[in-house]
Amino acid sequence: MAARWPYATLFFCYFAFIGAYSPYLALYLQHQHFSALEIGILVSLLQAMRIVGPYGWGWLADRSHQPALLLKISALCAIPMFAMLTLGNSFALMFLILVLLNLCTAAQVPLGESVTIHSLKGDLSRYGRLRLWGSIGFIVSVLGAGALLDQIGLRWYPALGVLLLFLLLLATLTLPTPTIDKAASQAGKMGRLLCQPPVLLFFLTVFLMIFAHAALYAYYSLYLARLGFSPSFIGLMWALGVLAEIIFFFYQAQVLTRYALNTLLLCSFLICAVRFFMIGFGAHSLILLVLAQLMHAVTFGMHHSASMALLQRWFGSGLTARGQALYVAVGYGLGGSLGGLVAAQWWERVSPAAAFLGSAMVAMLGAGVVLILRRYDATTIQEKDE
Repeated sequence: MAARWPYATLFFCYFAFIGAYSPYLALYLQHQHFSALEIGILVSLLQAMRIVGPYGWGWLADRSHQPALLLKISALCAIPMFAMLTLGNSFALMFLILVLLNLCTAAQVPLGESVTIHSLKGDLSRYGRLRLWGSIGFIVSVLGAGALLDQIGLRWYPALGVLLLFLLLLATLTLPTPTIDKAASQAGKMGRLLCQPPVLLFFLTVFLMIFAHAALYAYYSLYLARLGFSPSFIGLMWALGVLAEIIFFFYQAQVLTRYALNTLLLCSFLICAVRFFMIGFGAHSLILLVLAQLMHAVTFGMHHSASMALLQRWFGSGLTARGQALYVAVGYGLGGSLGGLVAAQWWERVSPAAAFLGSAMVAMLGAGVVLILRRYDATTIQEKDE
C-alpha cells in the first residue's frame, strides 16, 4: 500500500482545495462588492467549465500518453489564476479569471482518476481506500477554512486558495509516470463505444444522478437555514454526509465483489429518491435529516464506485482519461448545471421543499433507465480494440 500514497495524497489535496474554493467563493465575491446576479454567474462557472474542460484534458492525455505530466501543468497554471482573484475588480475581468482557473482545475478529477486506476491495473478493490482520502481532505478543509476565514477575514481568501493549490502541485510532483501501452491507445475507438446503447444509457444515468443532487449542492444549506437551523448544525450535516461516503469507500471492495454493478446503480437511485423525499418533507425531524445524510454513502459513494467500475470495463487502456473526462462532463458539467437551473425554478416558483421533490422524481426516472440498462448483457458491448 505504501506505493499508493501519492494517489491518496493527490485526492486529499485536490478535494481540500475544493472544500475551501466552492463553499466560500460566493462569500469572497460578495466581499468584493459584486451583485447577487454577478455572483450567481461567476459561481456557476465551476460547473460550466466541467462541460468542456474535462474532455479536452482527457483527449489530450490519451493522445499524448502523459496524464501525470498534464496534471502537473494544470496544477501549476491554476496557481497564478487564483492569485489574480485579487485583481478582479470588474465583472468582465473576474469572469475571465474564473474561466481560466476552472479550465485548469477541470483536469484534476479525470486525469487523477485515470492515473490512479491505471496504477491499480484495473483492480478496483483498493480504489475506495484511496478515494476516501479525497473525502477526508474535503471535510478538513471545509471546516478549517471556514474557521480560519472567520479569524483572518475574507480578504485572505485568495492567499488560502494559492496555498492549497501549491500543496496540490506538490502532490502531483510525487506521482510516478505511468507506463501506457501506446499501441493499445491508438486502437481505442471512442466513437464506436459511444454508439453502444448500454454505454449511452449508462451516461444518461450519470447525468440524472448528478442532476438529482443539484438541489442538494445548491440549496441544502439555505433550506436548513430557512427552517431555523444554525450554521454550525448545517456544517455538521454536510460533514456527516461526507463521513458516510468515507465509510462506504473503506468497505467498497466487499460491496463491488458481492453485487452486480447494475444492481448497485439501481439501489443507489431508489435510495436517492427516498433521501430527497425525506429532505423535502421530513426536514422538521432531526432523525430523518440524519438518516437522509447517511444515505449519501449510497447516493454518492456507491453510485460513484459502481460507475468507476463500469468505466474501467468499457474504457480501458488508451481511453481511460477520456472515459473519466466524459463522466465528469456529462454528470457534473451538464447534469450539475441543468439540474441547478431546474432546482432554482422549483425553489422560486413552487416552494423550497418542491425542489427536493423534483430531485426525488428525477431519481425515480434514473431508476427506470437502470432497469432498461439491466436488459443488456456485458457481451453486447463490442470490444473497442477489435
